[in-house]
Amino acid sequence: MTTRVVARRLALVLLCGPALPFAARGQAATAGDSIDRYIGAELDRYHIPGMSVAVLRGDSVLLARGYGYANVELRVPASDSTVYQSGSVG
Repeated sequence: MTTRVVARRLALVLLCGPALPFAARGQAATAGDSIDRYIGAELDRYHIPGMSVAVLRGDSVLLARGYGYANVELRVPASDSTVYQSGSVG
């Protein structure tokens, strides 16, 4: 499976985030943990070096995190504010 396909699938999952049951603040932490585990597993499974993810509901940011590396060679961690090079996806 190509990185582009994986990126599209992850984007679809994350775009569906508002449909997750975030009604109570306690559930947001649990859902965030689930998202962390899922993304971590997918990064490992498909050898994706890193990504930044944001899940929003209306004007509220429910989750904003970086996973893996923004720059593998220099071992720079990805963050919620990482700016990636154009063409670095797929």
